[in-house]
Amino acid sequence: MHQRENNKKGKLTVERKRKLDDIGLDIDPHASAWNKRLNELKQFKSVHGHCNVPLRYDQNPALGKWVIQLRDKKKKDTLCEERVNKLNTLNFTWNPHSELWDTQYEALLEFKSKYGDCNVPQNFVQDPSLGKWVNRQRKRYNNGGMEQDKFNKLKKIDFQWTIFSRTEWIERYNELVLYKRKHNHSKGPVQNSTRLSNWIHDQRSRKNELDKKRLKLLNEIRFAWK
Repeated sequence: MHQRENNKKGKLTVERKRKLDDIGLDIDPHASAWNKRLNELKQFKSVHGHCNVPLRYDQNPALGKWVIQLRDKKKKDTLCEERVNKLNTLNFTWNPHSELWDTQYEALLEFKSKYGDCNVPQNFVQDPSLGKWVNRQRKRYNNGGMEQDKFNKLKKIDFQWTIFSRTEWIERYNELVLYKRKHNHSKGPVQNSTRLSNWIHDQRSRKNELDKKRLKLLNEIRFAWK
């Protein structure tokens, strides 16, 4: 205990630490426990290729909790620089959710390059997770939960926030026809959160992409393009 106290106070020389280590005396059990977890993390990475240990990791439940604690300490700026550097050498992911978003965004760029738009089907066989991710972005935007930086990235690549199937398009069109008969204009509701107002906004933003039949139908009712 005396040696451990001296070590905490910085009174032990490097030579003294080496001698104590040679006789098997652990002068810093907390550091030893941390290094033990670090070695376990290295083993995990050698097998899985990354450091994103699941919280419920059956083979080593304590390791998953430890990784979560590391991210929390880093966020609170309570993790010392030496340990941060050790983890950085392993390419430790401090914000896995942000990294996953960026990975899917890159996949979306590849999809657009190949197919010309960002309308990934939900059942996209080549990458099922991408279709689900795209759908989640639309839901997050429509619910008002989209972060500004992510919104800007998606907007930059002409991401469509609302997609209507053929049946849905006709339903909204008929709804607009009835609306015009009642209000004598096709600008739509003042509220911007209704299905009809979202659909109207989508038609305006995609005017140059609409097929001739839909353009004809909209022009026949003197659709308000602006």
